[in-house]
Amino acid sequence: MQLISILLLWVPFINASSLKTKVKAEHDKFIVCYGKLNPKNIRGYSMVILEPEHYNTEDIEVFKQNNTKVVAYISLTEINKNSKYYESLLPYVFGGNQVWGSCYINIREKKARQVVAGMANDILSKGFNGLFLDNLDNVSEWGKLKGAENELVCMIRHLKKNNNDLFLVQNSGFFLNDKLVNSTDAVLLESLFSLYDFTTNTYGYRDEKSLKIMQKRIKETLSKTSKEVYVMEYANTPKMKRVIAKKLQKLGVPYYISNINLQEVTND
Repeated sequence: MQLISILLLWVPFINASSLKTKVKAEHDKFIVCYGKLNPKNIRGYSMVILEPEHYNTEDIEVFKQNNTKVVAYISLTEINKNSKYYESLLPYVFGGNQVWGSCYINIREKKARQVVAGMANDILSKGFNGLFLDNLDNVSEWGKLKGAENELVCMIRHLKKNNNDLFLVQNSGFFLNDKLVNSTDAVLLESLFSLYDFTTNTYGYRDEKSLKIMQKRIKETLSKTSKEVYVMEYANTPKMKRVIAKKLQKLGVPYYISNINLQEVTND
């Protein structure tokens, strides 16, 4: 999952008064895990976001029996070199995200979009309830795919049109809100209060200046949408986790706190 410094311009701070009109007061539990889990051990979550390559159809059915929504991770703008889809996209990739070992997909190319659509359909054939759409910020004015905003929006709209019951969760991408108003069902915010530094590999907290910027953006966003809102934070110590959890509990928002690798489930 990509965390870039530009994110603070698009991932706003949520205050309690504005958010509680948009989400349930109780804390619906959800998890995000890209490591391989035993489906029988995951129970009682409102949403489970998984790495689809770890599981088959039978596994997903077990997840669905014990949880409300089972959602697959997918990036429409990047592909990891270890992915089984990498070879098919090789003619359309460029550059590299050094943090996650992935390459950017040139979705301006029609064939590239077709391959990504096929990848999405392949993932959905396993029985997932939805998709978690990562790396949308790559098409922003600061992204590696600047100028490909319309192509990305069309891909997402096409997914929704062909799968009307599909639950689509966008990771950030608030600058696309007006265009995705009828195409995505939820928004996941990363690092509302926490901040991970990939240069020094350290965990920390957002500063007051960025929080003010985030507060302005979220108010603007929530005035335009009634989509479900989820928050995911990163912490590496019990104390940091308690501090962040206390802040989030005051907001009445479903949240999940994990380490940056997201390879295992961390419980409250």
